[in-house]
Amino acid sequence: MNCIEVISVRAADTNRIQEMIRILEQIQHTGTESSDIHMKLYTRSDLEGDVSVYLFHDHPDQLSGKSRLGHTMADLLSGFGHVSHSIWLEKADY
Repeated sequence: MNCIEVISVRAADTNRIQEMIRILEQIQHTGTESSDIHMKLYTRSDLEGDVSVYLFHDHPDQLSGKSRLGHTMADLLSGFGHVSHSIWLEKADY
């Protein structure tokens, strides 16, 4: 079963979006180098202050809840606004 870990933030100050994205890009380059996690960053098309990070786990069967990387990102992003951190499971044959 595939899973995606999603960390989303609604920024309280849209002037800090670029700062937040820079931090996430730094984490992407350092935090996922030697791991089985691939990261993608998305911004909402119709609301400038919403940013989501998707962590794709290569071995979701070994995941027992939210990852250490996910917790680190959620903690860092909490300084920018409201954070939601969740695990999504793929439904087979849908």
